[in-house]
Amino acid sequence: MLTLPEVVERHLTEQGLELVLEMDPKLAYFQGHFPELPILPGVAQLDWAARFGAEHFGLTLKSQRMEAVKFQALVVPGLQLHLRLQYDDVKGRLLFSYHSVRGNHASGRILMAKEAR
Repeated sequence: MLTLPEVVERHLTEQGLELVLEMDPKLAYFQGHFPELPILPGVAQLDWAARFGAEHFGLTLKSQRMEAVKFQALVVPGLQLHLRLQYDDVKGRLLFSYHSVRGNHASGRILMAKEAR
């Protein structure tokens, strides 16, 4: 299993959680994708949103589907990437968005249920 990126800041907001993630060029996700222009794969962004969301909101990692997922701009090494997470209890959806000083990178919703207690 690949590791999560370094969290350099964590902020609780009225809506949920915002993380600032360091896009270290040595992250395994950048290796070989692509040698001339390393970029963070979209599947890694989805995985991080789900894993950080599961950890913070007590969700199961068994997602049912994704909705309105959009990748707007490439994530390259060296960026500080902001991840905003919000959970809609009524609809069982984890809302996520990534942005940096370069603008919006990705957003969408992942249907995820709360862990059974």
